[in-house]
Amino acid sequence: MPERWNYKTNIIDYLNVIDSIANPTEKEKLAGELVNQILNDFTRNVDFIIERVREIKSDVELLEVPRNLMDSLKEAIFCYVNGQYLSTIATVGITAELFCTHIYRIFLEGLKLEDIIVRRRTEEFSKISQVERIQTLFSIVGIREGVCSILKQINKKRNDNIHPHQIKDYQEDALDSLQCIIYVMNKYSEEVKISGRTPSVVNMIPVQREDDLIIGEKMAKLNMFWYLDYQCPFCRKFWEETLPKIKKDYLDTNKMKVIVRHFPLTSIHPLSQLCAESVKCMDNISGFDKNNLKLQNKIFQNQDKITPENLELWVRELGCSIDFCVESGKYRDYISNSIVEAQKVGASGTPHFIIGDTPLAGAQPYELFKDVIELELQK
Repeated sequence: MPERWNYKTNIIDYLNVIDSIANPTEKEKLAGELVNQILNDFTRNVDFIIERVREIKSDVELLEVPRNLMDSLKEAIFCYVNGQYLSTIATVGITAELFCTHIYRIFLEGLKLEDIIVRRRTEEFSKISQVERIQTLFSIVGIREGVCSILKQINKKRNDNIHPHQIKDYQEDALDSLQCIIYVMNKYSEEVKISGRTPSVVNMIPVQREDDLIIGEKMAKLNMFWYLDYQCPFCRKFWEETLPKIKKDYLDTNKMKVIVRHFPLTSIHPLSQLCAESVKCMDNISGFDKNNLKLQNKIFQNQDKITPENLELWVRELGCSIDFCVESGKYRDYISNSIVEAQKVGASGTPHFIIGDTPLAGAQPYELFKDVIELELQK
């Protein structure tokens, strides 16, 4: 968190007025008058006020914050400066919910979906709990853990103070809540500046190779590249819940194929590299070209039981032996190249997908995959 500051200014109400003044003396005079008139605040710390103005104005312009979100933030500030601290905490909670919904809408628009689909998905998102919204932003949209952690703090503070069990001065909690929501906006805007606005930009479009592990008909026109980690619970969720529906509607009808690319995140999943090499080694066995998918399924079915010994057991159950292939590290470079490719296409975690030329991150619901696939098939 940034250094604590005393939020005694109704920034948004006179933001544009102050910032439009070119003359420093006039700006200082107007800022002081507005502060005293609106808030009855006699601090006259004009430099501080203007700093806060510019801080939020930058975020508003960059994130194209909608009117309802800004109105909610203004109301939270108004409640605080008027001593309505419980109302401040509640209103900041609402502001955080609106912020999450806004960020999710930006994410959907970046996928280049039709407006009606974006509206429908956004409405569905707004109906789930704030805890689920935050989890979605983390696991699917890719919002940083630090930002999500502070959103959780805001939500907890709001829930804890809905029906307070004790009488106390809530000013500190209210100030913390306001500080948190401004920090979240600042932090997210910094990430937008660094990474760019549109998550739909792909630095590189991958191409199909002869040695690819493919699910579906190899000659199907539309490609969906799946960057996976065999120990990733979200990859298992996609494999278990969404892939069967995609297979039924698009793979079995030869409209699309799924091309598996490996992206083991060994820092958190230490056996993911071994799993990837084992699956790839199955390709090396003549006459067993389908067993690589069987091994993949076996791994996901028993994800909580992955050990080097169990991997050997599952391979033997398929009537194969890949000990020499794995021990020699034959496909180690292949997996390393796949990791580099994943990073080049913009994957920051797993699962990550490139459908045609549209990226999609996380274990999204099938309906969103369907929307993207249908648009790609029309191209």
